[in-house]
Amino acid sequence: MEFNLHQALSQAKQFSELASTLRNNKNSIISLKNSLDYNWKGTEMVHMDHAVATIANDLSKIASQLEVLSNDISAAASEINREIAEEKAAAAKAEVEAKAAADKALTLE
Repeated sequence: MEFNLHQALSQAKQFSELASTLRNNKNSIISLKNSLDYNWKGTEMVHMDHAVATIANDLSKIASQLEVLSNDISAAASEINREIAEEKAAAAKAEVEAKAAADKALTLE
């Protein structure tokens, strides 16, 4: 199975975009709550404020976790890609050295 750096980085970007979407949604929920606070003075708003604060906090935590995951995927993908490149370079070098040794052995005969 061949490693696809572009695909891994694309998936990491998707996690980052999801985190951004969650943050935008959190801000929209808070904006709606603020509008309700301003326009609705009912006693139940205390419960609504608490619920929205809990949801906003949860969305922030999830967005942060998605960003960490995105960064981890990017770092791991880059490291894997670097290791693969090093392995290919080492194999190519070994092949050249083996060919040179074989050519030298033929000339000594």
